[in-house]
Amino acid sequence: MITVNTKHNTAPENIDFNRTPCFWIYDSPEYKEYSMHWHNAVEILMPTENIFPVVCGDKEYILKETDILIIPPGELHNLKAQHGRRIIMLCDNAMFKDNPALAEVCRIFSQPVWINENYSRGFVSELNEAVMEMVRIFDSSPLFCETLLYEKLIEILMKIAKYDKSTENKFNEKAEQIKRYIDTFYMNDITLDSLSEAAGYSKFHMSRFFKKNNTSFTDMLNARRIKEAEIMLRNDNTSVTQIAMNVGFSSITTFNRAFRKFKDCTPTQFRGMYREENE
Repeated sequence: MITVNTKHNTAPENIDFNRTPCFWIYDSPEYKEYSMHWHNAVEILMPTENIFPVVCGDKEYILKETDILIIPPGELHNLKAQHGRRIIMLCDNAMFKDNPALAEVCRIFSQPVWINENYSRGFVSELNEAVMEMVRIFDSSPLFCETLLYEKLIEILMKIAKYDKSTENKFNEKAEQIKRYIDTFYMNDITLDSLSEAAGYSKFHMSRFFKKNNTSFTDMLNARRIKEAEIMLRNDNTSVTQIAMNVGFSSITTFNRAFRKFKDCTPTQFRGMYREENE
């Protein structure tokens, strides 16, 4: 059984299953809002006509036609009222829980998964067809209906898990390429656009790279510039202003601000402390 709970933990609402005890699939044309709630089911949403706004936690997703959003069990979410059609699918989580054979697949339930234009068109089409096949199975109620639905659902989750793993491997290769590019051209006027073009990566994936490294494009670039500036401040008498220009900063003000952020002192103070220590 799948139960739906409101945000404030009132009595659960039982979903009326008329075909299978563990699946509820609805091709919905309704202009209806589902207020903030959570349930013990995996929820899959796919608009087929018009957009579909969904709020999960504190993030809003504007799903376009053929986008897919997978909402993990226990995730607070709100489905907004919207003209159009969308597939709404609830799948009991009992099959996945505590099943070691599905551990790799279930890792994608750690947060909502949004399949959109940032994935390859062919991959999205495959998932769209798999979702529609589940709708057809559910509507026709063939022999072993529930088994066929679970089989198709696992197929969808496996495709996503494999795609993400493949993307992660490519991501790691690109990460090294990005670091080498910044390491080589830090003194130039590098922008996120130029870095994306050089790495052959979209801005979306570039953002993922910096987020995964707990930094930003600006901080990673400035960290490399400050590292080089430290060497110059220690080893020669070039003016602070000239060093700022040499390592890629466009103004002494920006250089001083960045240096203080990373070293907790100004370039001039850094040079003075170094010389005092080595006298």
